[in-house]
Amino acid sequence: MDIAVERLPKSEACISVTISLEEAQPAFVAAAERLSHAQVFPGFRPGKAPYDVVKTKLGEMAIWNEAIEGLVRHAYAKAIVDNKLEPVGSPEIEMKKFAPGNPIEFTATTTILPAVLELPKLEDVQVKAQPVKVSEKAIDEALQELQKMQTVEVAVERPATKADKVLLDVAITKAGVAVEGGTAKNHAVYLAEPYYIPGFPEQIVGLKTGDTKTFSVAFPENHFQKHLAGQPADFTVTVHGVKELQPPALDEAFAKSLGQESIAVLRDLLKKNLETEEEQKEKERQEQEALEIMVTKARFEDLPAKLIEAEAEKMTHELEHSLAERGLEFGPYLANIKKTRDELKLEFTPNAAKRLKTILIIRALAKREDVAVNETEIAEEIARAMNQYKDDPASQEQIRTEEYADSVRNILRNRKTIEYLREKVVRESETQSA
Repeated sequence: MDIAVERLPKSEACISVTISLEEAQPAFVAAAERLSHAQVFPGFRPGKAPYDVVKTKLGEMAIWNEAIEGLVRHAYAKAIVDNKLEPVGSPEIEMKKFAPGNPIEFTATTTILPAVLELPKLEDVQVKAQPVKVSEKAIDEALQELQKMQTVEVAVERPATKADKVLLDVAITKAGVAVEGGTAKNHAVYLAEPYYIPGFPEQIVGLKTGDTKTFSVAFPENHFQKHLAGQPADFTVTVHGVKELQPPALDEAFAKSLGQESIAVLRDLLKKNLETEEEQKEKERQEQEALEIMVTKARFEDLPAKLIEAEAEKMTHELEHSLAERGLEFGPYLANIKKTRDELKLEFTPNAAKRLKTILIIRALAKREDVAVNETEIAEEIARAMNQYKDDPASQEQIRTEEYADSVRNILRNRKTIEYLREKVVRESETQSA
């Protein structure tokens, strides 16, 4: 098998392959056997018809067509491994010679991962750690959240006060036309909490079960629906219930109900939990800053347009998924921001290129610093996934594949590389040193 690789601009490679008839013969024999299983050959059991019999009945070209996919796939994989290429996506295959009695010739044009031409030295990357502090106010707020979770709601037959929760139907119109998505049934409003439409809760105070009221308030200036942002609209509400919120007292009994000896012990526990959260946020900030510095200082081969477009499409899909999780549809969202999907993808292009460079930096750093993942770590991660989906046979089957193991290997290597980078480049701040 003759293989030649030509590196093209924009991180592409053209692989030219020639497969001799002798090399291809085993694939032809296997193809003939598969064809003999699929058709009836008088005098022969399924799969047992000789090569020449299959060739005579179906034609040699039928055998070649059956064999070619496997031949191309095997040759392409060999070219990638032998030449240590890192392809992205599927190649474009062009058959140059494909006729019985001749060697098989084809080209495979593929996008390959761009190289990092210059990777910064870690001593040239410095990130200052910021001290992690948890204020008494933050602890108070966490304690109040716990208190809110233990609050009892009691239905009352009286006008709503600022401290109550109200269940109501809402219908929003603008200039007499119903606002898309502006109708809600049994909508819960905590009147003491900030509402996404300023002034709305104040209009509800004083209403009781069965009351209906129409009033006008303006949407906030930063409302995601641009045509409504800052604009007044008419709201008609019908109250279905008023509930008095009865929070527990923040005393020793409250602490004991949560398994703690006292309020003081509970506050200490909350402080430790908040510190853990803040420390994790600070680690993530350090990692992000370190990667941004690495990207700024590094030099890269030109990024292929295909890769940037694919990453921008991925970012668009992530936004669509995020909106769906919040109960919003992507189509109306695009209409509200007056953009098409392609225009949104174009906006994402700069950040898509930045994300690609970050990925390349992590891969190059892992290779240079010899960051490795051992098979035990991979096995442990797979075992956790298998346990997580123990009642889902289809997911477990997917987890058992080599593709899933490769994905786990890459994720773990990336994670370890980012941790390694942070450990090497973060410096304590003067405040911490003091």
